[in-house]
Amino acid sequence: MTNLAFELINRKSYITDIYSKIMVGLHFGNPTRKSTLNKARVFLNTIFVIDLLKKEWEKLGNEAKGILKYEFKSFVLGMKDCDYKKCVKDILEYRKNYGLKENEEYINDYLFNKLDLKKIKYESLNDYADEVFRKFEMTGLLIARGKFKHIYYDFSNFNYKKIESLLNAYKNYDFKEFSNTEEYINFLDNIKLPWLDNYEVRKEVIKQKAKNLNIKLKDSDFENLNILEESLNQKFYNKALQTAILQSDIK
Repeated sequence: MTNLAFELINRKSYITDIYSKIMVGLHFGNPTRKSTLNKARVFLNTIFVIDLLKKEWEKLGNEAKGILKYEFKSFVLGMKDCDYKKCVKDILEYRKNYGLKENEEYINDYLFNKLDLKKIKYESLNDYADEVFRKFEMTGLLIARGKFKHIYYDFSNFNYKKIESLLNAYKNYDFKEFSNTEEYINFLDNIKLPWLDNYEVRKEVIKQKAKNLNIKLKDSDFENLNILEESLNQKFYNKALQTAILQSDIK
């Protein structure tokens, strides 16, 4: 049994942290996916693309909302490497020429001619993007907002300090080669999350969560960080549930 499996079964860690470790370590083209030729770390690619894209989009005088779903399914999931800066450049060039509307003809040409990826039905790209992003959401770090053809993927404000710490800790990330499945699983087992390895980072994460909930913390509250963070998480999810109920059309 792997360390991550043990943590999950015995509830030794928050499930969001377990998924975060798996997603941070995820390599497309790893020994368990021999049919995939891409040498990409798709979760890290995603958060670095979103971060840089928002900054560059704001520099152009626009409101930064994240990355559109069709941009994610084509530009990010189409990446063959970890060159997130080039990906952002391609997205900005696309937005310059086509705005924020989805252009199926361009995306088909980009993916299957320019990148020379294996051709699939265009509709299947949506299914694939949904499947991947559902896994990303389980980290608690990314959210989807909007509807229909204007769905954005963005950072969770509640967990932004965690995102910030990942961007700093993994700023020099790259694709690693593994000789076998055991080596890859061992790598995943030993992924480090900054907020679990550094007390001060964890404290800043908790402060941000409290601020998001408009809760003032006292020094004495920090005596047990696990209990404090769990309490804040429960308040956040209860608040989110209440909001969802109020917005529901169910009478």
